[in-house]
Amino acid sequence: MTDNSVPNTNESLIKEAGIVMTVVALVYFFSVPRQPLFGDGLEFLCAAAVGGIPHPTGYPLFMLLLGPFSGSYFSGSLLCAFFGVIAAGCASIMIGRLLAPSLELFPQTLRSVI
Repeated sequence: MTDNSVPNTNESLIKEAGIVMTVVALVYFFSVPRQPLFGDGLEFLCAAAVGGIPHPTGYPLFMLLLGPFSGSYFSGSLLCAFFGVIAAGCASIMIGRLLAPSLELFPQTLRSVI
């Protein structure tokens, strides 16, 4: 027998992660640099275009994924933004799962105070 008053935490976590990912995607899209800035961005794009290695560590998976996007700085930046959006969604789900037990106890604690 299940209690219908408690919402399904998996569904709510996925909805919350979707909201977080949408907000982060909008922020990234409107703030991603369209022209080269300082740092390793140009080095990574040049290395991806010729199939090279930018640093001793090389970032092999990132360089393979960046290859088709090495045509412009903006498209390479969008790939980085995509990974940031995915990371924000995963972090949202993990934080939600860590806090779920304490959030379920919160209404009971509030009822005992009142």
